[in-house]
Amino acid sequence: MERMSSKQQTCALPMGCRALARGDGGICVVLEGDIDHHRAAELRSYLDELICRDKPQCMYLDMARIEFMDSSGLGLIMGRYTLLGRLGGQLVIEHPSAAAKRMITLAAMERFINIVY
Repeated sequence: MERMSSKQQTCALPMGCRALARGDGGICVVLEGDIDHHRAAELRSYLDELICRDKPQCMYLDMARIEFMDSSGLGLIMGRYTLLGRLGGQLVIEHPSAAAKRMITLAAMERFINIVY
């Protein structure tokens, strides 16, 4: 994976977030910290702009560094899953932390979203 060029990163990265281009036509977004209702709104804007601008074949959300996630995080994931699906792409959750895994499991998201543990 390589960092996205400044041309590719015209939308402002939220704090604790990195976007990396992948060789398979996908984008990996590394998330850190908490995902509560305040932070989810910020991430939603950023991710939607990234998806609509680049139309990746796949977006990978690396959630290994998530320390806290509430139902707003589930909404964030579901909304991006839906948006990517409409555009012919897919969403993959990579390496969810214990906090993220707990919420993902409670919502049974592994039934329809690819989760890489």
